[in-house]
Amino acid sequence: MTLVGVFLLVLVGRVGWDLRFEGNVLSVLGGFLLGALSIFAFGFLVASLAPTARIAQTVGMVLAFPMMFISGAAIPWEILPSGIRRVGEFVPLTHAVKLLRALWAGGSWGKVWVSAVVLAGFLVVCVALSARFFRWE
Repeated sequence: MTLVGVFLLVLVGRVGWDLRFEGNVLSVLGGFLLGALSIFAFGFLVASLAPTARIAQTVGMVLAFPMMFISGAAIPWEILPSGIRRVGEFVPLTHAVKLLRALWAGGSWGKVWVSAVVLAGFLVVCVALSARFFRWE
């Protein structure tokens, strides 16, 4: 479902706004998968810690919407106030946005290796904690 959503988003961007692509398709796909898996793992962690599905959904939304606005996903990173950008550095979605923006524009993994390492670490930690705290009912 995520891949279909991204495909439709890129298609609309290309048709409606002359979206340009200067990167390597495989690099962007790899960056997208790393970012998506990291965010999914965070969702699984929230779900594994929440006592009910309703609480997990509420907590997820309470965390997701502010994260979108301070990460550069909804508002360009460059126009955010410096204080918000400092807080945003601790948000995993910020690193996913930085990684994908750089790779989309033709940058290399070497230029955004910090974001890649942060996302990979976040993925490993969230998966490990999710596995530890998940319970079948």
